[in-house]
Amino acid sequence: MFYLNVLRGLGFNVYPTGVRIRLRVDGIPQGDYVGCVHMVNIVTLPDGQKYMIDVGFGGDGATKPVPMVRGQGEADSYPSIHNIGTQDLRLVRDFIPGQTVLVEEAKLWIYQYRNGPTKDWNSFFSFPEIEFLPLDFEVMN
Repeated sequence: MFYLNVLRGLGFNVYPTGVRIRLRVDGIPQGDYVGCVHMVNIVTLPDGQKYMIDVGFGGDGATKPVPMVRGQGEADSYPSIHNIGTQDLRLVRDFIPGQTVLVEEAKLWIYQYRNGPTKDWNSFFSFPEIEFLPLDFEVMN
């Protein structure tokens, strides 16, 4: 919440949302998405472009703002950005296992990374494009 308030104090249009993560097995995120245990900030610039900003997620987390750009449906149509070393990352919109409302409005943003251009994309966490309130995070914690 501290970073959120710093961004707001600097005049950014920003809100937090809850994040479902996938736990690592042998160092790679796998299996179901667990409940909301993390948060990210969504910043909207004056031109309407949105960015996911995450601090404190740790290894394989974003080191810079990630643009929230809707692709053309296929995962490969979503733009990727360079992170650190040989790592790239991107956000794609899709459903996660367990969702039952399978309409466009219910899709989540899914944070993916890969550790080289020939490596597979790893889906690490997902989040909705809705504002979570401070009491939501109190319940989560």
